[in-house]
Parts: sequence; C-alpha cells; structure tokens
Amino acid sequence: MTEPKVSIIIRCKNHWYLTKQCIDSIELNTDPELYRLIVVDDGSTDETDEGLSKYMREEHCDFVNLWHQESKGAVSATNSGLKYVLENPTPYVLILDNDTEILKNNTSWLTDMIKYFEEDESVGAVGATTDNVIGLQYVGNLTNSKEVKYLISFCLMMSLKSAKKVGMWDERFNPGNCEDLDITLRVRRAGFNLKVAKDVFIKHYCHKTFENMDLQNLIKVNEKKLLEKWGERIYYDLRG
Repeated sequence: MTEPKVSIIIRCKNHWYLTKQCIDSIELNTDPELYRLIVVDDGSTDETDEGLSKYMREEHCDFVNLWHQESKGAVSATNSGLKYVLENPTPYVLILDNDTEILKNNTSWLTDMIKYFEEDESVGAVGATTDNVIGLQYVGNLTNSKEVKYLISFCLMMSLKSAKKVGMWDERFNPGNCEDLDITLRVRRAGFNLKVAKDVFIKHYCHKTFENMDLQNLIKVNEKKLLEKWGERIYYDLRG
C-alpha cells in the first residue's frame, strides 16, 4: 500500500451526524491512497463512538480513531492527532473541522492544497476558502491581494516541517476559538509564509459544535488571551 501524503485530523465531540457527513464527503471525493484519516473523539456521549467503531470494522481507508475518555477541548484533541502524526509522519497534516463538507465532484481539493507547498518551499500553512468565515478565506475576498497574516482552521494544511518547528497548539485556548490565529501567527514567526487556497472551496457550517456553549463569551475570553500573549488585536484585524 502507498504511504499517504496527508494526515487529515478531524476533532469531534458529539454531533455524529456532522462527523459522518464530513467523513463520507472525504471518502466520496478523495483518492484513498492520498490520505490517512485520524478522528479524535473528545469525550462524545452520543452515537459517535459506535459510528466510528463501525468505520474501523468496515476498513474504509487508512483510518485511526483516538479517544478522550473525558472532554479536554478541541485544542487538546488537535494535539492528540498531531502527536500521532509526529510519531507516524506524513509530509502534510490537515486540520479539518467536523462541521465541514467536501462538495460533490470536488475531487482535486486535497491535491490543490498540496500544490501550494510544492510550488513554494517557504509556505508553512494553507487555508481553504468558504462562504462562512471572517478574513481573507471568505469567498467574497478572493480578489483581495493583502498579505495573509492569519488563517482560520476549519480546513488548514501545514507542512510537516512547519508543524515540527512550531510544535503543539496552545491549550490555553481550550475548548476552542482563536487557537488557529495563534498557531498561524507562530508559523509566520517561525519564518514560513501563509497562503489562502483560492481554488479550494470547502462547505463550512460554522460553530455547529459550539451550539451548547456561550460562543460569544468564549470568543471574547480567548480574544483577550490572544491580546495578552501577543499584544496585537488579531481578531479586530480579521474583521477588518
């Protein structure tokens, strides 16, 4: 069997219908020899465990299921997946939210993201576009030629080289939000460039996994943590 080029990490907590839709869309639109799928279950209490166990039994693709007995947060789930990748390396790692969907017949999406790294060795991270996001990854901003300073991680690919250099994601941002701004700023500070994959559109249902949380307060709290850490109002820059 060919060694995969990309490890796709999906973090999930409950909302099995979203995770299943995401996984199914990957399988329908992606060459199975191109990727390894790592699903990190962050303490789900619904049918997620049963659903993922079924996938394991059916031997769909190169499939890894990691499990937190108790919820630690999306950032910790990302790190669990990254630790696996660093022990079982692939040239690229993709962080993909479970409330995303690869649209039908978009079969080149993964190779299209990889090409940004192959064409420019200075690139450390690449983000896809969508119609439900702030910043330069919003489809309405595709003609914007501003320098990419930050990326949102609903669909974020990193080279193994940059992932090794910047290390684990900062768990002070658990349960989630703003950790992607932090990690992509760290990628830039490590000497890499960021790119928006303007030719890759991923459907994003945005914050579905935070439905039972006070999302606006969580953003406010983590935005303050960003400011304390970096001295920059990063979230304000994105909104602009």
